Amino acid sequence: MTIGKKQSHQKGAATVLLAGVLLFLMTFVVLFTGRSEVADIKSTSTDFYMAQAIAAAQAGLETALAQKVDRPTLKGNLGSNMSISGVLNFDDSIGSAINSGSNVATGSYDVEIVADGGDDAKVWIQSIGTASDGKTKREIKQFAEFNPVVSAVPSIHAIIRGSFSGTMFGNDKDGSNDIVGWAGGGTPGFDQTKWMITGDSDMSNTNTNTFFSYYFSGTKNSVKAISERLDCTSSTCSKNDVSNNGLVYWIDGNITINGGNVGTEAEPVILIVNNGNLTIKNSTVNGFVYVAGNWDNNDENATINGALVTEGNLSGVGGLTVNKNANNALANLADMAGAYIIYPGSWTEY
Repeated sequence: MTIGKKQSHQKGAATVLLAGVLLFLMTFVVLFTGRSEVADIKSTSTDFYMAQAIAAAQAGLETALAQKVDRPTLKGNLGSNMSISGVLNFDDSIGSAINSGSNVATGSYDVEIVADGGDDAKVWIQSIGTASDGKTKREIKQFAEFNPVVSAVPSIHAIIRGSFSGTMFGNDKDGSNDIVGWAGGGTPGFDQTKWMITGDSDMSNTNTNTFFSYYFSGTKNSVKAISERLDCTSSTCSKNDVSNNGLVYWIDGNITINGGNVGTEAEPVILIVNNGNLTIKNSTVNGFVYVAGNWDNNDENATINGALVTEGNLSGVGGLTVNKNANNALANLADMAGAYIIYPGSWTEY
């Protein structure tokens, strides 16, 4: 073999070896890239299902917080816990791609409200969310406390933001010589024959929403949301529509309560009349009456064992009697219906 042929053979072998090395490297790069893409897809899928599970758990928590809570029913009886279940639909491009082209994927949540130390006023809300794969789960735990609708029980029989006309307060109804009426309208002063303060310009000039917040723990919209709502705008509602004891009724329109009792001492009612008129006729209401406007009782005979508040004027009282201390109805308002509010900083995710 000549020297030239030997060098040519060596160059050819080196070329083959180099090509083999390059082919190996290319194959390794392709395999590594493929494995990386698979890992990325799996990671994206895992992250997505995890996000779904968290969203479902959060939905369960919010559902629990939105529940109307009847304290007279729950008080002392929450030992068996309170359970809520539901479903949640997910609809987005990532979800449809991962879930075999389906446009809507469905997850779920399971919630338990567990009394803290046997007192249902303080509870732990435990919400477990499940993603649309049916396997991925996340748990959220939140501490909450019951917040009653009534934040301040009226200390006076009747509080009238507007003017008052009539002879309802001809004497001290409960015999304790305290003030039985307070009105924003009229001549400033104190009528000892009626045990009533009149002409409080500060009260009469108070914004109605602010005035409402003096007695209720929330805005009108938030209180309405957790109340039993009655639409009495097209036809007048009756006593039968407010016959369940221990509840808060939000009444849009007119209502006439005729005959019998509404509410009890142990389970009083709260009647909030909005954009309408209330007529109490030959009846006794145990609880708290709030009229968001003027109230004309058409000179009917009636009794309120509790208190009344009006945002406007009060007239046509006739034989209407308000007995603040006739029973413990006002004292029991603190255990009325309400909602749970969360404690900041108590949110835990598992």
